[in-house]
Amino acid sequence: MKRMPKNDFLCKLVEQHPEQGSEIASLAREDPDFMSICEDIGLAEEALARWQDLPCRAVEYEEILDGLKKEFWSKLSTRTGCASSDDVDDTSDNTSTESEGR
Repeated sequence: MKRMPKNDFLCKLVEQHPEQGSEIASLAREDPDFMSICEDIGLAEEALARWQDLPCRAVEYEEILDGLKKEFWSKLSTRTGCASSDDVDDTSDNTSTESEGR
């Protein structure tokens, strides 16, 4: 499978979160660690799509992706002073739901 260039990962994140698009792009230019997180999110999404037919592998990449998204929103919220949109909440809701047996 052909890997997307780094900027394609960044463009996809900006498209997914247009309300923070300028902050995402700016932080990616200024912070190589944040840019790396953006690229890793794209790679994890590609891997997750590739492993959907094998649930145990897909779960592994879902967990990796959840962790990367937490890092992404943490760095972004530190810069902007705003919490993430639904992504962080969705991740924490899944964890609490599973642990509480809902």
